[in-house]
Amino acid sequence: MKTKSGISIPAEMAKALTENKGMLAMWSTLRPSCQIRHVEYVLEAVKPETRLRRIETVLRMTTEYNKQHAAKNSN
Repeated sequence: MKTKSGISIPAEMAKALTENKGMLAMWSTLRPSCQIRHVEYVLEAVKPETRLRRIETVLRMTTEYNKQHAAKNSN
């Protein structure tokens, strides 16, 4: 799995994104630069438990981003 810019998404992150169809749809609405920053944030983690925690953070941030933009678009 790759970002819109063609950067490979780590396997653990790709799995988390694809486990929930809604999450994958939300991820696809992010700008390419945001996707890249999120992937880099996860890849910078050295320990597996830190990487998993960062993936959870990215999923939460993606959800919050989409909620904020959905609210703006509904006005």
